[in-house]
This record gives sequence, C-alpha cells and structure tokens, in this order.
Amino acid sequence: MDYNKFQAMGKTNEILNIEPLYKKWNMFGWCWQDINGHNLIYSEISKKQSVMEAIDAPNIKNKPQVIIAHTIKGSGGGTACNVFENKLEWHYRHVDEETYKTAIKLLSQEKV
Repeated sequence: MDYNKFQAMGKTNEILNIEPLYKKWNMFGWCWQDINGHNLIYSEISKKQSVMEAIDAPNIKNKPQVIIAHTIKGSGGGTACNVFENKLEWHYRHVDEETYKTAIKLLSQEKV
C-alpha cells in the first residue's frame, strides 16, 4: 500500500484521518509491515526494512499481509528535484514544458 498521506482533495489527516493506519489492518486480522517505500534495498541509514525484504518476509502467522510503504508524494528520490514533492496539485495538474525541463535538470543533481 503506497501511503503518501495525500488523497485527491488534500492531506488524508485533514480530509478523513485514517491514523493509526496499521490498527485498521489489525482489526481485520491482517499482519502488517511498516516500511520506507523509497527504499528498495536495505539501507543502513534508514534502519527500516526495504521493499524487497518486506516482500520476501515469511508469513509466520498464516494471515493475509499488507506492506504499508510510507512514501513522499512526488519525491525526486535522492535528487534535488522537489518540484512535485508533497504538492497536492499534481494529483490533477498536467506538467507544462517549463516545469518538465526544470524537473529533468534537477533530477540529475544530488541532494545535499
């Protein structure tokens, strides 16, 4: 489950708060894992389980499982590109040529 904390009309906690999300899954009998959804491979820095580790984790309780992948909406990953990060309008707005060119340029720059 991609959990970027946004929905079409605003932040989920302002429109229809679903926190704590993991408790909802627990109530329906699911096992859950909280991970950094941007971390494909284990990272010593984040100390959170990676996407691949979560997928490969054994089902020890024989219950349905959900992976809650905490993500940043519109993240530029490890780059300086923050043109789209946490901005609601990119749920419905088209990218114009100027914004596209800016984003492409920033994607090649690492964050400091």
